[in-house]
Amino acid sequence: MERLLLLGVICLMLASRAWAQDDSIRYRHGIPVTENDTTENDLVEDRYPHERLTRILPENLPSQLRRALERKSVYTGWEKFPVYFNENTNLYIIRIKTDRTIKVFGLNHAGKGVTYDEMSID
Repeated sequence: MERLLLLGVICLMLASRAWAQDDSIRYRHGIPVTENDTTENDLVEDRYPHERLTRILPENLPSQLRRALERKSVYTGWEKFPVYFNENTNLYIIRIKTDRTIKVFGLNHAGKGVTYDEMSID
């Protein structure tokens, strides 16, 4: 009787394993991914671009930009910090330090302001 019961339990275990399905869903960053899903590969276009900054000497600045920096009082002190060119945005990054803040301007080659940021030094 015990043999028959043991044989029945073993058969039941083997049968249940045969009927069980493997979970075919895989997860990537918490999102379910199937075999034909395009999220399987991280596309380069979906990644945030790295800032490619090149330091520019004042004598190599475009003439229109340099004139704007020298003529407008808001840019007073620009020559005290390095000027960088951001290759991703085609903007020249100008930093100006005041008593309590650092102002960051993004200017195009013609000296027109495109971006502005102000950071507290405290």
